[in-house]
Amino acid sequence: MKDKTLLYIEDNEDHAQILELTLRKLGLPLNFHWARSGEEALEYLYGKCSSTNGSSVLPDLILIDLKLTKADGFSVIHRIKCHDLLKMIPVVVLTSSEDPGDVKNAYSNFANSYIAKSIETSAYRKQIESVVYYWMEVNCSPVNHADKE
Repeated sequence: MKDKTLLYIEDNEDHAQILELTLRKLGLPLNFHWARSGEEALEYLYGKCSSTNGSSVLPDLILIDLKLTKADGFSVIHRIKCHDLLKMIPVVVLTSSEDPGDVKNAYSNFANSYIAKSIETSAYRKQIESVVYYWMEVNCSPVNHADKE
């Protein structure tokens, strides 16, 4: 895995630190960017899309919590998936909610996957490893690999 970028949208600093620590312990070579709110994430993503110098790279994967301040996860997913450039980025919901309504709403807004976070540490590490490995190594994504016209 080379030159991959993961965007984590999570308003809980403890959860963000746990994810970052888990990724480091797994030894996965990726750039980690943490957005503390849905609004911050959208500003980051829209800024990447409007870059004129060609050096901006969109994230290869977005992990998002649903319960965010300022803009909930559902609306953020919807705005990402309605944007011509951003819609190609896999968006994986990573949340503590197992509510069937949340699952349905996430997929209705075109989330690519829904993961209910395990509270058991080793199971959580396995979830993160599996998700990141699949979406960033196994899956063929057009993000950052499209031919320049």
